[in-house]
Amino acid sequence: MSFIKRALVPVSLLLLLLSPVILEAQTPPAPEVIVIRAGRLFDSEKGVFQPARTIVVKGNLIESVGENIPVPAGAARNRPEPLHGSARSG
Repeated sequence: MSFIKRALVPVSLLLLLLSPVILEAQTPPAPEVIVIRAGRLFDSEKGVFQPARTIVVKGNLIESVGENIPVPAGAARNRPEPLHGSARSG
């Protein structure tokens, strides 16, 4: 029993010293940044469509919207594609 007690103290100290390293390794990665180039964007406050807007999304939040705003380095770009076919239902 005394061997277990003597071994427990160094192991506990080692875990205590390594805990900042272990916690640092578990930090979440930086949120993904996506840039969307919109042909037209509806401004609900003014009730009008704004032409050629850029939307920067960081993680789950819209970070900025504007015309000719800087694109963050390493951002994924999403360009809208034209719709094909008809929207009419049969």
